[in-house]
Amino acid sequence: MGKYIPVILAFLAMAFAGCREPVVLEYEYLLTPKVVEFHRDGNRFLKISGHCGHSALAVDKTVSERKNDGVHVYVYLALVNDERRSGALDHEITIPDGVNRVFLGKKERLIWERKR
Repeated sequence: MGKYIPVILAFLAMAFAGCREPVVLEYEYLLTPKVVEFHRDGNRFLKISGHCGHSALAVDKTVSERKNDGVHVYVYLALVNDERRSGALDHEITIPDGVNRVFLGKKERLIWERKR
């Protein structure tokens, strides 16, 4: 029975690894954050950049969701498991008319507000 314990533990670790809630980068873990507003072809954009402060995690995908007069940006992280992934964040979003604020992460940190 003792020789099966490592196999059972490995199986349980793999089974529960997919059950975790996705990790979202919060502003306080974004190193050298930079938010730059620019205009191109009559449209307003924001470029959000920085570096993930979690040493074992890399940027997996970035999702922007519009909620009322704001855009919420969620940067999903994953384990660094190959050389193509890095902790660098370089994301560009369009700021349509009617959007007055942009937030980052689940804690909804305000990173941009339209000048009145």
